[in-house]
Amino acid sequence: MKYLIISLLAFGLLSGPVSSFAAKEKVEKPATKEKVKKGNPKKKPTAKKSAPEVGPLAFSGKVSKKETKGKDGKIYKYYSLTTEEGKTVRLTKSALGKKSKVDLDDLVDAEVTIAGEGYESGTGKKKRVILKKIEKIEKADSAG
Repeated sequence: MKYLIISLLAFGLLSGPVSSFAAKEKVEKPATKEKVKKGNPKKKPTAKKSAPEVGPLAFSGKVSKKETKGKDGKIYKYYSLTTEEGKTVRLTKSALGKKSKVDLDDLVDAEVTIAGEGYESGTGKKKRVILKKIEKIEKADSAG
């Protein structure tokens, strides 16, 4: 009987610190994850600060198409407009909209004018134009 009481007492004394130590680790791990989560939203507002500069844009130039093979084996198509000044504006299907009937394949190597909404981002060599919404695409009136 004495042996049983001593073993239960020893078990109780050992299990207390072990369980409290394990509980502290569980509490500390989410705290470190929260710090990481708090760090990422700080970066997101800086990217969002440049987005509100959306305004009307108009470009004219030649449409080009580039196909690349991805790591997964799929072929991806990229469309862009090159202006006379040498600027390259990327044309995306999301900017055209879901209900758009414009086929960008028909416009490849054609002179077009584009009107829409977007903004310029980046500085120096990384400066580029981002179109958020393309309102109108028209082929230019040219012989050929």
